[in-house]
Amino acid sequence: SSCSVPELIDSLRDAGFDVYLLSATLDVLAQATGEALGIGLEHVVGSPLEKTAGRYTGEVLLSTYNRKGQIARAWLPAPPLLVFGDSARSDVPMMLEAVGVSFMINPDDDMLASDAGLADGRFVEVEFDEVVGDG
Repeated sequence: SSCSVPELIDSLRDAGFDVYLLSATLDVLAQATGEALGIGLEHVVGSPLEKTAGRYTGEVLLSTYNRKGQIARAWLPAPPLLVFGDSARSDVPMMLEAVGVSFMINPDDDMLASDAGLADGRFVEVEFDEVVGDG
């Protein structure tokens, strides 16, 4: 059995969870993804791009890449219950904030090493072999 990210988000909402999206990608892309997934903009954070006179300059004001753990602590109303991530460098600090379960999506060797070394093996491995819409 499998499910897509939209189905997972719908299931979490149906179970009473608030869903947040914290991404290292640019804020405009994170916001577009949040919108496509039905996540309100107040629940989406990405790396903000600078705007001057209503136009993007191409400069990133402050990358979220190495700050996800700090952002999760400051932004979320409570420690996260469930966290999903796929990057040892940017997601593990956020995943360590979870009071419930952190899921490693298609983990590479660095992610597995972070789980073993920093999280004492408590992260849960999830493998996806295809992307919805591929083909």
